[in-house]
Amino acid sequence: MVARLRGFADAVEHDDRLAERWHRQVGPEDHVWLLGDVAMGDRRAHLRWIATWPGVKHLVLGNHDRPHPLHRNAHAHLGPYEEAFESVQLAAKLRHPGLSLLLSHFPYDGDHTEEERHSQWRLRDLGTPLIHGHTHSTEVVTQSAAGTPQICVSLDAWPTRFPTLAECSELASGR
Repeated sequence: MVARLRGFADAVEHDDRLAERWHRQVGPEDHVWLLGDVAMGDRRAHLRWIATWPGVKHLVLGNHDRPHPLHRNAHAHLGPYEEAFESVQLAAKLRHPGLSLLLSHFPYDGDHTEEERHSQWRLRDLGTPLIHGHTHSTEVVTQSAAGTPQICVSLDAWPTRFPTLAECSELASGR
């Protein structure tokens, strides 16, 4: 169970601490990008709860999100996610002054297992820095096989707070 690996007694304590962190850090007008795997267990209840949190929420789907197309009948599960999030997509592109960044659940390459998984859902590495989740790594910045910066924003890499776009942009540009 991921909650225990992160030092919590159970999933409820894990989720409560994340909600507290969110409410401390996110204002009503802030745009927040979640990079997948947002609801486990009773997904509908979790999504209704997340929908009440402040901020304009965007979701880049992860492999554990039911509407991700790697799941059979994924389209049938999209409704509750669209109610909780302003946008739901497989990837996104953002600009931060002077830098383009891609957002994906998956890194270009590298994984938290010995074998690459979900390769058909990974973006092609054409040199644009990538912000991702998925790996459960505590390593914030890695380089893809092609040398492109990959910024991990998983809870394991940022255990005490959520990173900002400015921080990710700085890390991606090597500043």
